Amino acid sequence: MDYVCKLNWRIIMSEQQDRKARKVLPYITVVDENTWVMPSASDDTKTHTVTYRDGIEVTGDYDCDCLGFQYSMNCYHIMAVELFKKNNQSRELASDIK
Repeated sequence: MDYVCKLNWRIIMSEQQDRKARKVLPYITVVDENTWVMPSASDDTKTHTVTYRDGIEVTGDYDCDCLGFQYSMNCYHIMAVELFKKNNQSRELASDIK
């Protein structure tokens, strides 16, 4: 029973993170090819920075300055950057076909 509760909690959390990621997606600013800045979904006065560093062993390839990432090594800011990159790749492929 405890396992089911934990599994449901993770599904709910990932759905909440997905909603927040999609909310900030239009507001992502590219600083350079490995750095993105975006507003916090919960506080308009804050911004968060996501950086890509190839080969980070413990946390994967992304790093974020938000408290959620420091606590859980995962955050919706990174999800938003991954969606942003995926959307831009799709647009680049479409323009190459034309």
